[in-house]
Amino acid sequence: MSFVETVQQDMQQALKAKDTVAVSALRSLKAALQKAEIEAKGSLDEQRAFAIVKKEIKQREDSIAEYTRAGRADLTEVEQAELEVLLKYQPEQLSEEAIVAIIEEIVSASGTKDFGPLMGQVMGRTNGLADGKVVQDLLKKHLA
Repeated sequence: MSFVETVQQDMQQALKAKDTVAVSALRSLKAALQKAEIEAKGSLDEQRAFAIVKKEIKQREDSIAEYTRAGRADLTEVEQAELEVLLKYQPEQLSEEAIVAIIEEIVSASGTKDFGPLMGQVMGRTNGLADGKVVQDLLKKHLA
């Protein structure tokens, strides 16, 4: 079963269970996946699908930050609940120890201390399995 079919099946189960939060989050995810399939003119590979999940998660996190800043607790709760639903579809993230090992390997192999190129190499190596903010913080700490 493809990732899109899994999301569709989970959405149908949420509809039957009358879980409005899950239905809303999964509809949004399904729409984003279908849009990407149309743009790709075919089915999505797993890596591209997980990138879309990550994008949807990031949107929810940004919304939570904005709603919190604006003092809108009601909207923050809705976004937080949708975020929890979407996090179930995110692939398992690398541990900080694994990221540090990758950073050390790349820094020692490249011999440079330029943050930008190193960050690009580390992010390419983690292959979407690490949050960019975590990688950025660990790389800065390693270069300091």
